[in-house]
Amino acid sequence: SKKTAKTATQDDAKSPEAFLETYAIMGCLICYSNSCEHGDYGENNEKRNFSLDCNGQLEQLLTKSRDAHEKNDADQTVIEPCSRECFILHGDGSSLGQAMAAREARSWSASNEALLKSLFSSIECSGRVRSKPQCMAAEILNRACWDVHRQLKKLDIQLPEDTSPELPRVKNLAWYDRHKKVLLGDWQEHTDTHDHRLRYVNDPCHHDGPCTAANGCNCVKHDPVPVEVGNNDMIKIKVKHHGRSKKEQRTFHFMPICIKTERLRVPKYREACQEGTA
Repeated sequence: SKKTAKTATQDDAKSPEAFLETYAIMGCLICYSNSCEHGDYGENNEKRNFSLDCNGQLEQLLTKSRDAHEKNDADQTVIEPCSRECFILHGDGSSLGQAMAAREARSWSASNEALLKSLFSSIECSGRVRSKPQCMAAEILNRACWDVHRQLKKLDIQLPEDTSPELPRVKNLAWYDRHKKVLLGDWQEHTDTHDHRLRYVNDPCHHDGPCTAANGCNCVKHDPVPVEVGNNDMIKIKVKHHGRSKKEQRTFHFMPICIKTERLRVPKYREACQEGTA
């Protein structure tokens, strides 16, 4: 179902995903604009963009950034203080005296706080951005960096801990370099995707009657089922053709192998389909 603001809970409103929700849902990964023409439509006829929210990629990026941030801390990466009375030197400004604190007594609007939350959620754990979110927010909002840091401590924003189990690493293929994106050695011996004569294309058949070798059905050629399949095992589908009368409408018979080709390539699914339990 499509996410809306009404479905968000109070806890969700404090999460980094909630701060970046508009960017994650509407930001297109193809043209980098909002609410563009790229995308498709879901089962409820709602528009879905090719965005970070498609497969939960925002959460994955935050987790990856957090890991990179921890690695940078382990490498003792040095970040230089900014030129706006940086919090790295002055903390929250308490050491600067009351006169300095009074100078930065401007109130914080809701939009400024939302900007600060978004910057902190997306930059604090970034392994590529060599700057602190306080420094960037100070430059954007034209404030002292220590004042931004003080407001950030007041908001008490905490990034969620990663509780997901570590996924197993995918083994590298001996015949493919995934970094250089090139094929290596005798890669032709390991795959037939380059040979159109050998590669199997999963297109359903549309002939009358059962799938047999006699009528040249590709289903039987590429994945024969060692059982006799009768008309009772077929799925009858009425296909309407424009410009034809009802008497001229044809009934196509689809074997389960045509509908579940990929599943039938696995022996256990093939047996289940033959028994009528799949």
